[in-house]
Amino acid sequence: MNKTIFPFNYQGQLNVNSSKSYAQRAFILSLLATNESIIYNSDKSKDVLAIQNCIRQLGSEIIPLEKGLKIIPPARKKIESVTLNVGESGLALRMLGIVATLFSSKVQLIGEGSILNRSQKQLIEILEQLGFLVTHQNYKLPIKIEGQIRNQNLVIDASEGSQVISGLLITLPLLNKSSKIELKNITSLPYLEMTSSIMANFGVSISQEFNKTLSFEGNQAYKPSLYTIEGDWSGAANHLVGAAISGNIKLIGLNSKSKQADAVVLSVLQEFGAELKIYETIEGAEIIKVNEKQIKKSFEVDLTNAPDLFPILSILACAAMGKSTLIGTNRLLNKESNRLQAISSMLDSFSVNYEIGDNSISINGSGSIQPTQTINTYNDHRIAMAATIAACLSKNPIELTEPSCVEKSYPNFFRDIEKLTN
Repeated sequence: MNKTIFPFNYQGQLNVNSSKSYAQRAFILSLLATNESIIYNSDKSKDVLAIQNCIRQLGSEIIPLEKGLKIIPPARKKIESVTLNVGESGLALRMLGIVATLFSSKVQLIGEGSILNRSQKQLIEILEQLGFLVTHQNYKLPIKIEGQIRNQNLVIDASEGSQVISGLLITLPLLNKSSKIELKNITSLPYLEMTSSIMANFGVSISQEFNKTLSFEGNQAYKPSLYTIEGDWSGAANHLVGAAISGNIKLIGLNSKSKQADAVVLSVLQEFGAELKIYETIEGAEIIKVNEKQIKKSFEVDLTNAPDLFPILSILACAAMGKSTLIGTNRLLNKESNRLQAISSMLDSFSVNYEIGDNSISINGSGSIQPTQTINTYNDHRIAMAATIAACLSKNPIELTEPSCVEKSYPNFFRDIEKLTN
């Protein structure tokens, strides 16, 4: 069923949703810990629920508490075979594709929806380099992995992303022997730093710089942890942009010093000309306040390390006066949709002029849009949220296809919009 979004302005205060990137990593590390951990502030987005289901399949028990979830890890013993349904979560697929081999010499990875059409070439090639026999469907799911790790000295082209490499960072310290990874053409560096940071919370540290060869001592162990998931910059970016375009907002629960790549949205909003303030409450929580300003300037930003920001910053570019350029479009081709195509389609529907370069898109903003037809979200949560925020620039309603796709990362998105606009 389609959803109609009427023009609106931002006004009010909101507690941000929790980061699924941190949550998924925390659940995997809880699976591997030597004793029970407690995870606080996790949400019920589809990607997080998928990772919880997978760690259950690997033997973890998850017990709801009054506040948080207790994760009791399994005894580390090999099971004959295991099938993991990762839902639509690329992160779950690529990290658990490595981690699950610690639990069984026969692992099958299956999924649902858009992930069935996405190439997993990087994951498969790394698994084969590790020594596994991998069966796949032209680099797509389902994927069967057989054998055990035989090669612990790896050379990896990291240009396709960081998720498989994060799985390696988590897995290799647990092996009996030391390991070495040489990384080339690194993208999404902040996500590797995020993985390293949360690993340290569970007692395993990576001290090397990621632009050099990484060495890992073997026979390490993850300690149990009491871990609180921080707020999600990817979801919050939609509200921050919406307020910068039309209105004001106070967001509670973000970490301005976060390892999340999408925190770069703050510097983009400053270049755009929005008024930003960051301050702490008495309890120590950060509040980020954004106010719309009359002058809205064009901007240029390299999103190679933060490709999830492309949809919402395309809307910000529509609000700016003049040509804004977003660099890094090569990272958009293997997401929940072909996001460059989805963004182009959205801009066409808004009658906004744009130019696509070799690795960029330049958008000629005029401060408003003119929706001419129903916006196809391509069942992509980032496109659906960005198109919703575009209503802040429109005099006419915007109709979205497949609005439920936001449940992948931010199930309360539309409810939060209603809180801020009623």
